[in-house]
Amino acid sequence: MQKNRIFEMTDEYFDGRLSKEDEVLLFTAIASDENARGYFKQMHILKMAVKSAEEEYPEALDRKVLQSLKQHTAPRMDINRIVTYTTSAAAVLLIAITFFIYGEVREYRAKLSELDTKVKEQYNTIEMLYNSLPTVTVKPVMNN
Repeated sequence: MQKNRIFEMTDEYFDGRLSKEDEVLLFTAIASDENARGYFKQMHILKMAVKSAEEEYPEALDRKVLQSLKQHTAPRMDINRIVTYTTSAAAVLLIAITFFIYGEVREYRAKLSELDTKVKEQYNTIEMLYNSLPTVTVKPVMNN
C-alpha cells in the first residue's frame, strides 16, 4: 500500500471517517511499516493533546468570549452605515454638480451661438460697405 494512502487513512481514522474494512487494512499496514507506525503515534499524541486542551477550556470563558464578540461586531455595522451614507451623499452631490455644470455649459453654448451669429452679421455688413464704395482710380502726374 502507498505511504500517502496510509497517511490519509490514518487521518480519516482520527477524524472518525474510516470504515471498518479500511481500519483493518490500516492496522495491518501499521504493523508492517515503521514510518506509518510513527505517524500513527504522532497523530495519537496530537489527538490526546487537543482533547486535554478542550477539557481545560472552561465554558464560562467561552460564553465571555462570545459575548465580547457580539459587542465588538455592533460598531462595525455603524461604521458600515456611516460609509454607506457618506458614499450615497457624495453620489447625490456629484449628480447635482453634474446637472449644474450641464446647465451652465448649455447656457454658454447658447451665448456662443448668439455671438457667432452677430459676428457673421458684422462681417456681412463690412463686406457690403466695402463693396459699395466707389472704386479708386489713380492718375499719375509727372512733375518736373
